[in-house]
Amino acid sequence: MIMTDKTSVIAEKYEELRKIDVHKLGIVEKKKTGLKDLDYISWANALDLLKTHDPNTTFTYDTDKEKFYPDGTMMVQVTLHALGTVQTEIMPVIANGNKAIQNPNSHQINTAYKRCLAKCISTTTGLGISLYAGDLGINEEEDQKKS
Repeated sequence: MIMTDKTSVIAEKYEELRKIDVHKLGIVEKKKTGLKDLDYISWANALDLLKTHDPNTTFTYDTDKEKFYPDGTMMVQVTLHALGTVQTEIMPVIANGNKAIQNPNSHQINTAYKRCLAKCISTTTGLGISLYAGDLGINEEEDQKKS
């Protein structure tokens, strides 16, 4: 694949943002799932951090793309415009334990959209991607200090 100037800039910005140690920023929260605690960044903190790097960031909740399944569960979708690129993510409406909720209510659907936004910010920009990757190899220097 040939990199244009635009894709090169996007790749450089992603590389820069993925190296930010979100733990040191004090914005990582813990979620109890029943199996193990998961680290995450709230949608508000993720969006705030991203907007400090790209004030032109926008997003949409793609409510016209909601997908309902025969078992009563559903999937939501968010589209993010950031760093000169556009990316869409999907996420099921889930409860603690990351289990899909049957016949979710409006609060559960709203929460899923917010979680999907945080996920989309991470996968599009690299911010907090280490949380999804289990902190492996993102901050190699820090990982070695922890060992």
